Amino acid sequence: MNSHRKIVGVTCFTALALCSGCWFGSDDDHSKKAQSAPMDLKAETQTASELVGWIKARKAQTEIQKKEAFGKLKGKMVAFRGEVREVGKTAFGGKPFVSLKVGKLDLFENINIQFNVKESQASTVTAWNKGETHILRGRIKSSGDLQDDATCDNAEVVSDEKYLEVVGKEVSDIRSKMRENLGENTTDKIESSLNDLKSKFKDL
Repeated sequence: MNSHRKIVGVTCFTALALCSGCWFGSDDDHSKKAQSAPMDLKAETQTASELVGWIKARKAQTEIQKKEAFGKLKGKMVAFRGEVREVGKTAFGGKPFVSLKVGKLDLFENINIQFNVKESQASTVTAWNKGETHILRGRIKSSGDLQDDATCDNAEVVSDEKYLEVVGKEVSDIRSKMRENLGENTTDKIESSLNDLKSKFKDL
């Protein structure tokens, strides 16, 4: 009788465990989904621009507006090219992270994005030095803290070749449209002026 009860009990427990796995999904399932996110750098750089736009606009927004706008971005993949501000480990869990400077909020403040990096790439990012330029992609998790404006999870390194292949094509497309609408001479003058401005800012 007791053995029958044990068998029934084990069977029920197993069934409940399987059901809970169906309802909520195991941690392994979630991590596999996160790790297998297909790379679409064109979409990810576009979402990155939208995230920067949200960061710049949030000071003028109410808390409700900020949450609603961020809710549309949360969970999406982004790709950023930026300067390494810090490399370290998270306070909770000790996961490797990289903080990148990806833009300017104003004259004095930078826009910083924290990427919590996959353990498989920890050895790569821990070798990075402050001030170096690198590219990371990850899934938007939260709106950041005092140091960083947003945090991304399951981050991985993107090669310069892959990134420039996408960004370079976009720049080429923009140039083609400018030449169609403004003419070749005007486009060349605009590009020359922009290059002059860039060199002047580097000298400051």
